[in-house]
Amino acid sequence: SKSSMRTTFIFLLGVLVVAPSAMAELGSSVLPGGLSKSEDDAANLRAAEFAISALNAGHAKRAGLGVAPGTLTLVTVKEVSSQVVAGMNYHLLMTVRDANGNMRDVAATVWSRPWLEDKNDASDPAWQLTDAHLVASHGSEA
Repeated sequence: SKSSMRTTFIFLLGVLVVAPSAMAELGSSVLPGGLSKSEDDAANLRAAEFAISALNAGHAKRAGLGVAPGTLTLVTVKEVSSQVVAGMNYHLLMTVRDANGNMRDVAATVWSRPWLEDKNDASDPAWQLTDAHLVASHGSEA
């Protein structure tokens, strides 16, 4: 009907007017789907601790880190970028220590969907390690 078409048109016009000003309010550092430096220390630490937990649960072998399960500890989180997706991706650069005291730099990506936490569904978890690999550390560069 004409009434519903007019309502839809007014709504879309409103979105076109409001969305750019809302994005301007958020600042130029926010780009939907783009990477930005993550300033949320609590969320960054939670993502890093989850990554270490997942690596210790057996993902380290699949990631080619060459360490026994359960032997990694987090030393420091060097850098975190976040990306808004269907949830949040945390792209982490961390220094970890293995059971022998060797320090390694590991890059990991953790996907967080906090609205799933209450469901506690192992087949569709709220937190997932989607990537992890060794990064050449600054101390080992010649």
